[in-house]
Amino acid sequence: MVSKIIYLLKILLFLLIMILFTMFMSNNLDFVKVNLSPFDYILEIRLFLLITISFVFGVFFTVLSSCISSFFGLKDLFQYIKNKKMEREINKLKNKFSKKEFEDE
Repeated sequence: MVSKIIYLLKILLFLLIMILFTMFMSNNLDFVKVNLSPFDYILEIRLFLLITISFVFGVFFTVLSSCISSFFGLKDLFQYIKNKKMEREINKLKNKFSKKEFEDE
């Protein structure tokens, strides 16, 4: 029962996003000029297309960088470094606590 409700909410959320996207597209039909700086080209494109393409490129590069970092094991390396820092901090706190207990006795 809960899975059906979640499925329905996902569909409603998707429809809401599509309606908002359609409204956004219909309100932003103006042309904008994009200067492709290293090159001598000026691109005229509709505003909603520019924003949509920028969003798609952002998602694409985020997924690509995530895949590259997981492929080379960078996530594991960063997690290892974080764990080592946490272990050092825990050991410092343990030593500090044990010294304080020793002084209290």
